[in-house]
Amino acid sequence: MVLDYAPTLTTASKTYTAPWNTQPGSTTVFERTLPPLTEINRFYMLQMPEEVRRFLTGYDFLIPFLVDATEHLHQYFPEHVLTLSVQTDPDTCVQNLILSIDIQNDPDQALQALDQMDVEWWFNVSAKIRDLVLITLGTAQ
Repeated sequence: MVLDYAPTLTTASKTYTAPWNTQPGSTTVFERTLPPLTEINRFYMLQMPEEVRRFLTGYDFLIPFLVDATEHLHQYFPEHVLTLSVQTDPDTCVQNLILSIDIQNDPDQALQALDQMDVEWWFNVSAKIRDLVLITLGTAQ
């Protein structure tokens, strides 16, 4: 299964074709205004908010993806808290956005849900996004 939409995202100065679309030659295109960064606060808790905002400002195409992703995440993890943070690899100095799903119940069940989500949704997301966003299981702090 490959994601079957390719929105074009438009801001005052930039237009994007959705980088999370992995289907070549998709004909399903629509225009959409890039959601403001504040939209992220409706769906995610932010650890070190200024660092997360700075990261998302540099990769603003992630904002609509993260807003849309909540629908998919809640299919596998209903009622779970979603947290965003930025992590820098000490060896390579590469930064990643960490999307942590708060596990409140059985860790084995959460791992099973994460594996299912990976196969049914996450592996179909563009590598460009998967290279920047890491999804983990954790506990809300």
